[in-house]
Amino acid sequence: MNNITPINKQSLPDTIAREIRNFIIDRNYHKGDRLPATAELAKLFGVGLPTLREAIKKLETILPQGLATIISIQEEKTIKKLITVFEKHYRDTVEQIAPIINKVASYLPKRRERVLHIGLFGYSRGVGKVQLPRAIGFTGALYSLGIPPEIIGTGRGIKYAIENNQMKLLEKYYLNIKDDLRKAGRFVQKDELNKLAKKSPAWKDILKDIEEIEKYLEEKLEPKTKEEKEHFEIVKKLHKKMDSGKIFHIYLNHLAILRKSLG
Repeated sequence: MNNITPINKQSLPDTIAREIRNFIIDRNYHKGDRLPATAELAKLFGVGLPTLREAIKKLETILPQGLATIISIQEEKTIKKLITVFEKHYRDTVEQIAPIINKVASYLPKRRERVLHIGLFGYSRGVGKVQLPRAIGFTGALYSLGIPPEIIGTGRGIKYAIENNQMKLLEKYYLNIKDDLRKAGRFVQKDELNKLAKKSPAWKDILKDIEEIEKYLEEKLEPKTKEEKEHFEIVKKLHKKMDSGKIFHIYLNHLAILRKSLG
């Protein structure tokens, strides 16, 4: 354990600032609305008060300057309908794979720098009849399994958008969609997904997501760097341990270090 390099926390305030921004957007706060108290926000995001206060200061540099983008009534209506398509695929799939998410998440540290995933589920920690871990455990578990949450439901949503001539509209308001998918796609472990797909249709749906995303990007979702390729191989070892009922969580810290984040 002494040889394991601690995960870098230098950017944690920036990370929390973006997380607060997403929280405001997801909860549909408007000008003049009151946010939760500082202490409550600190608890919500799993950080101390000094980190939260610094994050709030940094938030001012993240928030857009100038006038807000005007969205027409028709575009808003189309986007809202499109969101429900992505959301349904995402929720249906996550509900089915919740047991393995919870299993892996139970071994993850509770406070570390992480890739953010605060979207469709907010902070309710549940969907349908299942309970889910908070963002840090949810995202960390899926990345450690070789299934970035950004992938789930997205491919099927993109397919719908393309078929209904709505992809240009989606790209208009989600400016970094391709970059985000490429970044997440470097941690996909398709070898293990193909094995899982033989056990449950939920995993087959995720494979469909990957297929549609690859068509959209016109490139394969696969590791590029030395660290990403090592991550790919260790995820394979983790699945092998899980399948044989042996201790698998010994790999979690190493995987997080390779990703430079827990999630």
